Amino acid sequence: MRNLVLILLLIGVYFSSCSDDDENPFGFTGSATAIKNGENWKSGLRVAKNLPYDIGIDLIFTVLSKEGFQRESLSIFRVKTILGQQSIFLTNSQIQNDSIGTFYATLIDDGDVLGDIYEVDTTASNNYVELTSIDKNKCEISGVFSLRLKLIRDDGDGPTPPEIIEFANGQFRSRVKREWLE
Repeated sequence: MRNLVLILLLIGVYFSSCSDDDENPFGFTGSATAIKNGENWKSGLRVAKNLPYDIGIDLIFTVLSKEGFQRESLSIFRVKTILGQQSIFLTNSQIQNDSIGTFYATLIDDGDVLGDIYEVDTTASNNYVELTSIDKNKCEISGVFSLRLKLIRDDGDGPTPPEIIEFANGQFRSRVKREWLE
């Protein structure tokens, strides 16, 4: 059941990220970098209001292939728009509380099929997101993040995925809607 909920969440994120803008079809308003399992990692970033619970914002990181297909999706949901470090430990976005959580999956085919699925490793002590700058005049946020994720589903397509994925030295910057900073 939990996997079904995660799949539905990712499908919702996928369809809500589409836009008519040919230059920016995923609605990216920012970007991010990190060290993922020891290698440089870059992604586009879209920030959305957390729905349906209206608790903070969701950071939706997307890595595209050279052909423009989604290959990775990382969401950090229910981030409060306040300065300071916020711990990440929730694995299910359907729980109705104000806890911050994350979801990560690879995508295959033309970017609309879930591949491997990961959830936050709740035994790790360094799972966090931190807003380091909130500029209400420019409607921009920036921050840092660190995550340790564990494999919960191997899609069986391609090589065996790593059991653990670690994002270190994560940094992001994005535009946001002014009302989200009020």
